[in-house]
Amino acid sequence: MNSNFVPPHLESHAIQGDFKFTDTRSFRLFVEGIKGLQAYEHSAQRQGLEKAEARLTECVSEYPFDVLPQFYLGVVKIFQGYRGTMDAIRIFENISADVPQLRIEAKYNAAQACIEQYTAESFNAARDYLSQCIQEIAGSTKPADVRLRLQAEVLILYLDIHDQLWRKRKDSVATLQLEISETAPQLSQRLDEFLKEFDKFTRIPQPARADILADYWNDRGILQEFQAWTALDPKKKKELAQTAIQSYVESLKWKLNWIPPKSNLARIHVELLQEYDRGLKYCDEVQQVRPDDNYCEYIRGQAWEGKKDIAKAIFHYEKAPYIPEAKKRLAALYEESGRKDDAIRAWQQVLAKHPDDIEALGAQARLKFPTTPASDAPPIK
Repeated sequence: MNSNFVPPHLESHAIQGDFKFTDTRSFRLFVEGIKGLQAYEHSAQRQGLEKAEARLTECVSEYPFDVLPQFYLGVVKIFQGYRGTMDAIRIFENISADVPQLRIEAKYNAAQACIEQYTAESFNAARDYLSQCIQEIAGSTKPADVRLRLQAEVLILYLDIHDQLWRKRKDSVATLQLEISETAPQLSQRLDEFLKEFDKFTRIPQPARADILADYWNDRGILQEFQAWTALDPKKKKELAQTAIQSYVESLKWKLNWIPPKSNLARIHVELLQEYDRGLKYCDEVQQVRPDDNYCEYIRGQAWEGKKDIAKAIFHYEKAPYIPEAKKRLAALYEESGRKDDAIRAWQQVLAKHPDDIEALGAQARLKFPTTPASDAPPIK
């Protein structure tokens, strides 16, 4: 059987075309999975995502040549965060290679999965996927292509803001004069220009418009958060922090319970404003949707460390194995707590992946332990 099925709240993931289902059971499993995915996007309750994963996985297992179930299973894997990203990338790479009419859409979604991995290498991969998307449809005026180009461009803006500004936010202000005086204003202007261009196009479906605006305001908040970190005047710092918070809240108006701005709200309250209880509240909200979210566990660790409860801080850092900064804080707290053997194992794991890490090298000199190869580094318990 054939289908032009485009779920109304999932249009931002860019499926269009006439795709066949093997039989009515395949179509039924697919529709049940999509209903779960729609329920998740409406309410951000993980039960919907779990239902979507179960039905779509069953459909893909029984009907491996049906394209739409594979595509939306990849979307589910993106929503799952860290643990689903490798599966999502594999799915979308296969679709990109095997289904020409979905090549661009698959690359765009592969980029989203790479961003969820949140490493320098995955960000570079995401940038490459997005650049390929834009190059292929740069001259097209088709509404679907314009939408996808804008979605790719706003994600590239996010990568630029992250790489050029945000990751440097804790560096000495004296070393950031170029970023403060030139890079931040330039990126702010690019955001302004993007929004003006976006407003010109009225034929973009509402779900996709909402996704793009959610990304835009999240990008804006990250830039403003950098400006807050690097403001020398305490009053100005607090004003800029509140401006960033307003942008994250605006992002959530367009995309209910979206995890990135909620995580950013948790972080800014914990790291910058030291409002630990408020940050923990946002972590609670994120983990109602994604219980195993590593980034929130890292933020929780920082909050409890700030509240001087080292045991709770260690507990949460141990639950964030995908976050490099959490591993370093964990190693440092082990060391401070007199757990030398645990500290050595943790620092060895940091060095196994980041052999030039200054903090880990300092710990190696201080604790006098050998470096172990990545394959031999003991896992943090």
